Amino acid sequence: MNKFRLRPAYGSKELLIEFTSGPEKSNFISNLEKALYSINVKIIGSKDLWINDEMLLEANCDLGTFSISIDTWGLAFIMSEKNQKVITEIDFILNENQDYEKEAVDFENYK
Repeated sequence: MNKFRLRPAYGSKELLIEFTSGPEKSNFISNLEKALYSINVKIIGSKDLWINDEMLLEANCDLGTFSISIDTWGLAFIMSEKNQKVITEIDFILNENQDYEKEAVDFENYK
């Protein structure tokens, strides 16, 4: 089961999606693309941020662009500073998918 949270970035009002279970699996990205088929997600680029032990993927979909950050500690984030609609729509889609479980979040913890 993939678990995720919709939450604000630390010290910000910008929303992101944090995956707390699932990114450690080798098929995480392909499964995420399948789950988001309705908005036609395609990975369009990647950067290996080795200094942070992180891979940053750039993605495009019917709603615009967003980034997926995956680190070696088993965490992943979907972010889009300029397009919060894509974040809320992805949250809605994942919440409706039986392979993803949404965890409750207290937004006050991220101020």
